[in-house]
Amino acid sequence: RQVDGMVQYRAEKNGIIQVGIGKGSFGAEHLLDNLKTFLSEIQNVKPESFGKGKTKAGGSNKGAKYFLKAHLTAAQGKSVNLDIKTVDPTSNFYMDTVPI
Repeated sequence: RQVDGMVQYRAEKNGIIQVGIGKGSFGAEHLLDNLKTFLSEIQNVKPESFGKGKTKAGGSNKGAKYFLKAHLTAAQGKSVNLDIKTVDPTSNFYMDTVPI
């Protein structure tokens, strides 16, 4: 049983996260709100040590990206690539121009 406001998601060992953000009967605004909430929460649970590991040639990981790719798909359908700038909560373009 799930409590309202809670989402169960799977994280694979290679960093892929799969989650359901709604149903086909949800309106566009409801789906968008669910997506924003989920992405913000993933950013909040990011390990503090992320980006502080070893670097090549003595460089720095200061600008390490947590979100590398994002795709959206129906349960049985083709996936759509999302512009990573619009789905990364740390970006200035976060949810700025999301096609509905």
